[in-house]
Amino acid sequence: MAVSYTHLDVYKRQTATFLTVSAFLPEMVARRSGVIITMSSAAARQAARSSAAYAAAKGGVVAFTRHLANELGKDGIRVNCLAPSAIENDKMRSWVPEDQREACLLYTSRCV
Repeated sequence: MAVSYTHLDVYKRQTATFLTVSAFLPEMVARRSGVIITMSSAAARQAARSSAAYAAAKGGVVAFTRHLANELGKDGIRVNCLAPSAIENDKMRSWVPEDQREACLLYTSRCV
């Protein structure tokens, strides 16, 4: 199995979200209001070849967001996660064959 992201990449993706939230959370709790928006990906909910580590990292962000929302709602803090699906750009064109792009875009837009 070819894994395109290393353990360090997964660690960085999840830790960056955790550290950013941790930096701003005390002030939001003190004010009893705030909004936290995290970024995940449709990859957290759909299987794709060579993306297990990336999907695991983004799935961790989704789980973290759900738990934050559950814990912080009582403090007046809203927590949501954006999970964009595939978009056609240079990177996508480099790894999705042209005859499969439309199907890929349609499929990922329904998985979020």
